[in-house]
Amino acid sequence: MDIREQKQYERLKGYKRKVVAIESAGDFLDKEILKIVYDCILSGMTRKQIAIHLEISVDSLDKLRAEVKSQIGSNTTFSELLHCENFAC
Repeated sequence: MDIREQKQYERLKGYKRKVVAIESAGDFLDKEILKIVYDCILSGMTRKQIAIHLEISVDSLDKLRAEVKSQIGSNTTFSELLHCENFAC
């Protein structure tokens, strides 16, 4: 394996680690509605589509999205997964 392939392989491992961290972040949310919102965001739905899907206003959805961001941002396990701390990568 030459240097270019090694760099590509390391980059691929980093991307895989980030994907696993992002996909598992939904498990750290405490309310079911937040997990649903997070899954909808990951599936690529727009704010309006999510609001229609959940039958809530866009303003209410924005509050839920802010709560998702704050819970994930304050979770140290997610941060460790994302940055490969204390885990075998």
